[in-house]
Amino acid sequence: MRECPFCDPSLYESESALVFTKTDSFPVSEGHTLVIPKRHIESYFDVSNDERDELWEMVERVKTELAERHSPDGFNIGI
Repeated sequence: MRECPFCDPSLYESESALVFTKTDSFPVSEGHTLVIPKRHIESYFDVSNDERDELWEMVERVKTELAERHSPDGFNIGI
């Protein structure tokens, strides 16, 4: 397997998820953030139920921080 660009230090980390804010070279908007599983998988649909729950907990955590920091009109979540 080639080197993973997401295995660098992250903003937040939990048992099975990582959160990045500056990894994406082409951010969609200010505050653009990536929330990804730690386990190397092909697709979101390959995550376990526990991993999925933890990923969404991280999304909620990041949403709260981004709302405070940037006061956006809304949020887009892509998978």
